[in-house]
Amino acid sequence: MSVNFPYRTSEIPGFAFSVKTTPSDFEVDEVLSYEPCGEGEHAYLLIEKTGISTMKAVRSIARSLGVPEQAIGMAGLKDARAKTRQTLSLHMPGTPESLDVRGVRVLNATRHANKLKIGHLRGNRFIIKLREFNSEDVPAMRRVFQRLYEKGMPNYFGVQRFGMHGNTWEIGQAILKEDKALARKLAGWHNLQNRRMVAFYVSAFQSWLFNHYLARRIDAIETLWLGDLAFRHDSGAVFSVEDPRAEQKRVDDFEISPSGPVFGHKMTRATGRAGELEQEILDEFKVKPEDFRTKHARRLPGARRALRVRPGDLSFEEGEDEAGPYCKLCFMLPSGCYATELLGEIGKEKMNYVEKEEAKDSGQSGIIAS
Repeated sequence: MSVNFPYRTSEIPGFAFSVKTTPSDFEVDEVLSYEPCGEGEHAYLLIEKTGISTMKAVRSIARSLGVPEQAIGMAGLKDARAKTRQTLSLHMPGTPESLDVRGVRVLNATRHANKLKIGHLRGNRFIIKLREFNSEDVPAMRRVFQRLYEKGMPNYFGVQRFGMHGNTWEIGQAILKEDKALARKLAGWHNLQNRRMVAFYVSAFQSWLFNHYLARRIDAIETLWLGDLAFRHDSGAVFSVEDPRAEQKRVDDFEISPSGPVFGHKMTRATGRAGELEQEILDEFKVKPEDFRTKHARRLPGARRALRVRPGDLSFEEGEDEAGPYCKLCFMLPSGCYATELLGEIGKEKMNYVEKEEAKDSGQSGIIAS
């Protein structure tokens, strides 16, 4: 099942460009939610990796240092076809200053008291060079970029969330419905023996449902409904909206936004019109709230997710280097948000994902907008 989710700026045509023509054209810097204190049971390594996925790097580091993969913690996953800098934690004595792993180098090493876990992340800074664009399109591309700052961009989960074949959500749905035969057919028996992979598949299904909710509300992500659960951007807290008109100015000021459902056994449901839309999504995919209480979903309690997000620290500049002309986009996104969705608002239907030879091993794809 392939779905092109609607864009917020659909009235503006897409523009042709290419990105990720080389890993150095796509740089990501991870920003942790806290700084390591310098002592404790865990070694914290700030690594720079190029042309390798986070999970492959973890496997290679574990082999190189002779530690189990489970001893390595991370705050998030980073693209393979990119130059990325992120921190890994290792539960081990001593602090390695270097690694014998191709495509990975240690930039800094220290220690901390706890293991890094998914979510220990404030956000990511991106430096992205667009190539093969029409110079006449640049002013309009810049305007779209600025508009996404002013009004916010849809907070979809990116296509990479759903795997190379776009079906990780289907595997998660089969697991949740305890359809073992279908899950094995789609994922393979080996993957279903890995608890981390099972959680990833179920989480992908949660993400898929959220995207469908957001898609059906794409023209109202800046408007509160009675019964909405509003998301506070400063704290991540949510509250029930009893007077949409009274709260709308806070939306206009980007202090709060409507939220959507990442369904789970602890997620608070919206009421009113928003609650009805949530139920429509559940009915369409033939799942019930109690399905999220099965043993495979208990570790994924659910959450409310803002329907829009504002990119921060924006800059847009033109230049030229040894690879030719470029438009360089710099911005920061909160944890869990996808740069590919921002690029999609600029490229729209002209944006295609094309597998690169260098990325086949990791399941990552390069991106072409043409």
